[in-house]
Amino acid sequence: MDPVIYYTANSGIYIWNGSHGLMIDYLFDGGDGWSSMLPACLDRMRGRQGEYEKPHTLLFTHRHSDHFSEELLLEHSRLYTSDAYCLVDLPECGCITGCPGYDICYIRGKHQGSGLLGKTPAAVVAVRTKNSWIVHLSDVMLTEELIVKLGQTGIRAVDGLFINLYHLTERSELLHKLDPGSIFCIHRPLPEDDIYGFDRQVRKTLERLDPWFGRRVMLPEAGSRIFLRQAGL
Repeated sequence: MDPVIYYTANSGIYIWNGSHGLMIDYLFDGGDGWSSMLPACLDRMRGRQGEYEKPHTLLFTHRHSDHFSEELLLEHSRLYTSDAYCLVDLPECGCITGCPGYDICYIRGKHQGSGLLGKTPAAVVAVRTKNSWIVHLSDVMLTEELIVKLGQTGIRAVDGLFINLYHLTERSELLHKLDPGSIFCIHRPLPEDDIYGFDRQVRKTLERLDPWFGRRVMLPEAGSRIFLRQAGL
């Protein structure tokens, strides 16, 4: 089956392959212009319902509060026996095993931004399901070196590429090299939390970019299901 993917808010996505779930940056705190966990999602976690009642693994690309919550992870661990990995605590690159139906590789890189922010590590996640390649860039700075390392994971073309605003404004030409079927610009807070106008900035940026982006970039709404388009089309 094609993977079922749901977007929650910020950078959180859930992938279901028919037998096992994969949660990436799915438990978070928010604050300072970012959203907290959706109440409905928290209710499902605490009630062992929906995506949580099925076997699942959690991956966190880094420890910033809009991607990760120590408190919610601890609460989750009291309810479930699922494996959880903060990828920046692992070696620079590698694979996550024991997640049925997935081939998962991660690559640590530099966080976007300058100063202390730019020295913060974060990780890219490349996920292969039976029929699809999915890449979550998190907040990692896009470079030629990163593109090469992603190619070394065995990726030929990416069916679903998850990015943020700054991947569009900085080195957007490198996104072409991943040959994505669909690009999903996430890392966006709910409208009521968007004090910095990220959603508006994304839409204005897309108006200025090559039409190639306009045909591929989608802006999923929080809590929505995501459909992949085959790479290269």
